[in-house]
Order: sequence, then C-alpha cells, then structure tokens
Amino acid sequence: MARLETPVQFGETLRLEGRLALVEGAKAMVVYSHPYPPMGGDMDNGVVRLGCHHLNRLGYSTLRYNFRGVGQSDGAFDEGRGETDDLLSALAYARQQSRLPIMLAGYSFGAYVTWRALKRVEGIHAVALVSPAFLLREAVFSPRPDHPPLFAAVGDQDPFCPVETFHQQMDRLAPEAERYIKAGMDHFWINHIDELTRRIGAFFWTTLDES
Repeated sequence: MARLETPVQFGETLRLEGRLALVEGAKAMVVYSHPYPPMGGDMDNGVVRLGCHHLNRLGYSTLRYNFRGVGQSDGAFDEGRGETDDLLSALAYARQQSRLPIMLAGYSFGAYVTWRALKRVEGIHAVALVSPAFLLREAVFSPRPDHPPLFAAVGDQDPFCPVETFHQQMDRLAPEAERYIKAGMDHFWINHIDELTRRIGAFFWTTLDES
C-alpha cells in the first residue's frame, strides 16, 4: 500500500515535506502528525507510517508530514508552537487535494500538536489521539470547547501516560471521548499498529455514518 504514497512539499512560510496517498473511493482524508523531533520522531515513525498504510487499506486517503526542522522540512524545532502552524499548513494542503471530510490523528507529541491545533481550525470531522504524553505535556493540554468527536488510545504500560493519568486528563478534556486501553502495551505499539489503526478507522467510519 505504500506505493500509493507520493512525495510532496507544501507550505508558504516554510516548505514542509510529506507523503500523500489519494485512495480511489476514499471515505475521508486523514492528516497524521508524528512524535517528538528531538528524540528522533518523524513521519517515518512506525505508528505514523504503518498507520497511514493501514488506513489506506481501510479506504482512507492520508497525508503524513515532517514538522519543521525534520528531514527535508525547513525551519527548526519550536516546542509545539511552530509545529501547530505546520499542522495547519498540512491541513490546508490536504484540503487543496481533496474535498473529503478531514480527520486528524496524532501520536505522542503529534497528539499534543493536534490538540493545540483544534483551537485554531474549524470543519474537522473527527480526531484520534494516540499515546498522548500527558506526563510531559499535561500543563499545556487545555479544554477545547466544541471539539470534534474524539478517540484516544494508550497502552496500560505507557510510562509517559499512565492509565490513571490518562483517565484523569480525558475526564477533564473530553469525558465523552471513546477510549481504548491496550493491555500490556507501552508507548510504542510494536506489533499492534494494525489493531490500533483498525480501531481508529472504525471510529472515523462511525462519525461519518452518524453525520
């Protein structure tokens, strides 16, 4: 399924690199944001890359991309502030490529950036937060009134988001969100990315079916 992806560049202030997959007959377009750049996070992270490929098989078009300063993207790391602008740039590009409903997904630091971006965008159909690193970023996760339908997933062995913290924060941010706790899983979802992505895809499909 990776063969569907095309290397792309986009952005006006900064040029960002990405991989776009336009799936024939797709249900929606998913923009997927990657984990923490200073620790090696990029769009080729397994959760993001394989997640997009699984979503393609499930009938979703996808755009994954590198934040500023990562890979061939211009700029430098900006602790989430500039990266939020990067997500908005990716979102604008995705909307230029497709009129499909837009979904956002973010993994770890990408979940934080995705949540930040909701304050500045409209028309997002649904959101998936994967392993949001609440212990590292708790203070900057603030409630977003009227947020889109939300799915949040975490492993019950995740050192950056213990289950108790996960539930406390989700109760505060989005008590109605659909939650998925994977037993025995840490932060990285090794060998379980397909299962995780099936759940994300099913949640996205449900929101489309209910709209």
